[in-house]
Order: sequence, then structure tokens, then C-alpha cells
Amino acid sequence: MEKMKELISLEAAANEWRDFLEDNDAESLIPKEKGTTKDEIADYERKKSSFDRVVKAISRGFVIIDKGVVTQRLKYPIGAEAVTDKLVFDQRILAKDREEVMSGINADDPSQALLAQRRLCAKLTGVNDAILGKLDFSDVKITDSIVSVFFM
Repeated sequence: MEKMKELISLEAAANEWRDFLEDNDAESLIPKEKGTTKDEIADYERKKSSFDRVVKAISRGFVIIDKGVVTQRLKYPIGAEAVTDKLVFDQRILAKDREEVMSGINADDPSQALLAQRRLCAKLTGVNDAILGKLDFSDVKITDSIVSVFFM
């Protein structure tokens, strides 16, 4: 893996990601106040971790937002011939597609929620679910943070 330096400041990257979230009616994913209850604190920490992960990836050039389209350059391309070296996320998902993704999924089961998230990623990127299963975990963490925008 190539070691990436900061291409743009973390502040500029945070503004770019915040603008994208606001433009896509996903403001609820922006960490705001920590809260006081155990659940509020856990929710804040989860949002902050996800937000910061994408901001860092933007600052290092692994995530690019251009005209509302999010592209993730993979740190570890898939396949010996780099069959997949990036994921381009569609800007929108239809209600019927989201329903199809959630079909047969028990939303209360965390393992099934991960399956639904991967299905949604496949829908948004057009990349086969089997290929997505070969993503390196460091790439998956960024991918999951991006997909969460559409998974709300």
C-alpha cells in the first residue's frame, strides 16, 4: 500500500464531506453534541468515527467527491490484475432498490445488517457482491462509512 500524505487539509476535507451529507439529506450522520446518556454517547462516537474516517480518506485522496459523485480509490485493489481499483457510488437509490436490498433481512440482527449494507453497496456501485467480499478491511471501513449515507 502506498503511504499517502495529506493532499488537502483535514478542515477542507471535513467541509467537503459535511457539504455532501447536507446535500444528500444525511445531516443526521454529522456528529454534533455528545449527549449525556450511554446511548447518546455511543451514537456520537460511532458517527464521529465514521465521519473522521471519510474525512481522512478525502484528505489523502482515497475518496473524491466530484459533482456529487463519490469515488473511493481502493488502498488494496482487488485481483492480481487490479480488476477493481475504485468504487464509484451512484448518487441516488430508488425506494424499490432499497426494499430489494432489505428483503429477507432482520434489521435487529447485526450480522444481517452487514449483509444488507454490502447488498446496498453492490447496488450503488454496480460491483458484484462476491467482488465486494474480497475488499481489504481497511477499504471496507471507508466503504461502509460512505454506504451509511444511503442506509439510513
